[in-house]
Formats: sequence, structure tokens, C-alpha cells
Amino acid sequence: MNKKTRYASLLLLMPLFMVAIIPGYNNLAFAEANSFTEILYSINVGEDRYLIHFNACAGEKSIVSPSIVLESERDTVQFDSTKIIGENSCQGFESIINTKSPQLVKITIEE
Repeated sequence: MNKKTRYASLLLLMPLFMVAIIPGYNNLAFAEANSFTEILYSINVGEDRYLIHFNACAGEKSIVSPSIVLESERDTVQFDSTKIIGENSCQGFESIINTKSPQLVKITIEE
């Protein structure tokens, strides 16, 4: 592939990168004001059982001893943490839940 073709390919892909990036900025602005969670990865530990590693993040206010709920189509797991999630920061957590797929797991923080 010569330089002209490579440059043309990059120009054609640029709009795709912008579409992928721009919605993230909106989510970051939302996240600064509100708490949110993000699944980092999951490990299958048995038939329809997954160990879910995730971050729980605070927005503009710290969260002291959060209660965290994981819900799937088959199971609900709730636990209380003694961790403090500082403002605009995240803390790592993990939990096992029964589910057909980790993509079906919804995680919420009850402050």
C-alpha cells in the first residue's frame, strides 16, 4: 500500500472514529454529576455463573459505604461495602452472579 492510498484510507475512516468518540464525551459529562458502574471483565466460573469485575464510580459527591446491586435474568445479588468512593473517582469490586451472559447483568449503586 503506497502513502497516498494509506492516507486516503485514514481519511475515509476518520468519520467513524468521530462517531465512536463523540458520544463518549456526553457520557463523561453525565458521569461527572452522577454515579455509574462499568464492567471491566468477567470470568465464567461454572455453568451460567460468572465472576464480574467492575468499577463503581462517584460523580461530584463522594459515596460512603455504598450498597451495590447486581441483577440478571436469573439472579439478584446485593452487598454493602465499607469502601469510600471519592468524588470523581472509582473503586474496584467483584461479585459472582448466576446469568446466561455477563452482558445481561445490570449493576446499580444505592447511595
